[in-house]
Parts: sequence; structure tokens; C-alpha cells
Amino acid sequence: MSIALVSAGVLFVLFGVIVVVVELRRGDSLFGLLRSESAETRRAVRQAMRDGETDDPHVDHLARRVLRAASRQRWARYFFGGMLALSVLLLAVGPYSVSNILLRSAQILLWSGAIALNVINQRRHDNYRGLCPAVQLD
Repeated sequence: MSIALVSAGVLFVLFGVIVVVVELRRGDSLFGLLRSESAETRRAVRQAMRDGETDDPHVDHLARRVLRAASRQRWARYFFGGMLALSVLLLAVGPYSVSNILLRSAQILLWSGAIALNVINQRRHDNYRGLCPAVQLD
């Protein structure tokens, strides 16, 4: 295997670990923002995010906080895409043993799922009342 591929993989992994540590230290792990709230309030926030609005001002405030924290992570989809591309490349050119094929396939599913969740969170942010600027039609 090429030294460049191994180096790129190591850099991606180190970058990912650093980002996770920084995000957890800052407390931006999305629903970690709701740690001090009751289970009922957390469920109400999740439902408000799915619906795009709520009448309860406290739940609305919490939903906005969580969605704003998620929207700051737009860069993550590019990181996940890079990891997905690297996994596909390693599957295509790597050794063809059963364990390597299963490992790379699992990585491809993982990074695809991470991209999908990032897109869903961004869409929820864009659809939540008042967070996305209104589109003016002429």
C-alpha cells in the first residue's frame, strides 16, 4: 500500500479525534446541551425539531440552541465525505481478504450514515421556524 494513502488515513483519523475531543470539551455535543433537562423536555425538544416549531417558549429556546450548535458543523460533511472516499479507495486497491472487505464495507456504511445524519440535522435547522431566513419571491 502506498505511503501517501496510509499518511492520508492517519491524518484523517488524527483530525477526527482532535475534533471530537474539542467538541466534547466545549460541550457542543448537541443533545449534551440538554443534559440538565428532564427526559420529558428532551423528548419535547426532539419533537419540536421534527415538527419545525412548538408553542412552548422554553422548548423553543432549547431546540434553537441545539439546532444552532448543529449548524456550526457544516464542515463535518466534507470530513465525512473525505473519509468515505478514502474508505472506498482502500476497498478498491487494498488487499482482498474477507476481513479487510468487511472492515472497509463497514467503514463505508459508517461514513455514509454520518453524512446522512449531518444532512438531516442541517435540513431540520433550515426548516425550523425563524432559523432560516425567509425566501422572498418576486
